[in-house]
Amino acid sequence: MSFFRDPAGARTQDPLLKREMLYQLSYGIGSFFPPKRTVFGCRFVNGVAKVRSHVVIAKTSFEIFLKNILSMIGAQVIVHSCIFAVMIRRICLILIISLSAVALRAQEADPVAEDPMPVDEKLVLADSLFKAKRYTQSFDLYESILREDRKSSPAMLLKMAYIREGLNNPADALYYLNLYYLKTSDKDVLEKMEKLAGDKGLRGYEFNDFEFFKTIFYRYYQYLIIFLFALALLLLALAYHQKFKKHNRPVLPAAGMVVVLILLFYTLNFGLKYDRGIIMEDRTYLMQGPSAGAEVLTIVNKGHRLEIDGEEDVWIRTKWDNRTVYVKNNKLRPITF
Repeated sequence: MSFFRDPAGARTQDPLLKREMLYQLSYGIGSFFPPKRTVFGCRFVNGVAKVRSHVVIAKTSFEIFLKNILSMIGAQVIVHSCIFAVMIRRICLILIISLSAVALRAQEADPVAEDPMPVDEKLVLADSLFKAKRYTQSFDLYESILREDRKSSPAMLLKMAYIREGLNNPADALYYLNLYYLKTSDKDVLEKMEKLAGDKGLRGYEFNDFEFFKTIFYRYYQYLIIFLFALALLLLALAYHQKFKKHNRPVLPAAGMVVVLILLFYTLNFGLKYDRGIIMEDRTYLMQGPSAGAEVLTIVNKGHRLEIDGEEDVWIRTKWDNRTVYVKNNKLRPITF
């Protein structure tokens, strides 16, 4: 029987060739019949042709084996690439769906963020609700304009004070009246605040001329900043003229410019600091020290206006009956612009 009719190499005496062909047969790789020219073209005798044919067959079988291995590796790479691409597409699709769901939930949870109303329209709506005597709805809109949009008008503040006083909340009414006073410097509102505080037995609303001048300063704060800035530029130009045109030492212009710059720095950093606050909760403890374990000096109800001297952690340092006391910062509402 010829060698090519025994593909397993059972009758083959070459152990290398036999092992190679058995390995290929066990995995079903390739064809094991080499080209006929490798044998029929061999015309050697006395064992030489047999040896040479074995070498040619082994070489050809090894080449076929390598080609089949490489083709399988290439196919696996292509398959894995396709699987990876499909996985990437699915992950991207899942991310898009998740982000869309999160955005939809956010819009459902906060409908105002979906279509925010302009401040002017919100103010017009609040005024119309106030005229219709729907005071609580109008107050919510006014409060939104004041807290979220950080805008207010004197008329709006007066309406907010009117609503809170009508709801028997003098602390809030005094807070909005105080804001109105800072905007307008209207002395009539001082009388209103003193009367309302006196009727409710509240302290801290005694006004003097110094506080009135401070209110004038707050009212014209922006104009004062512009004036100081222009004055500093003028003194700088005068100092330059004396130094380089007249060749004199600009002592007075330089000294004046330094003073103006100091005033400008102080005004910009500390000018709008209004050190007053109103207690907004009943049964507020005034402590001897900035600690929960400190001695309780007194207990007060909401509505009292206190002077803010400083802060220590979560405590605000203030005065009560000419004594330094401390109150939790969440109990005191600072009067800010």
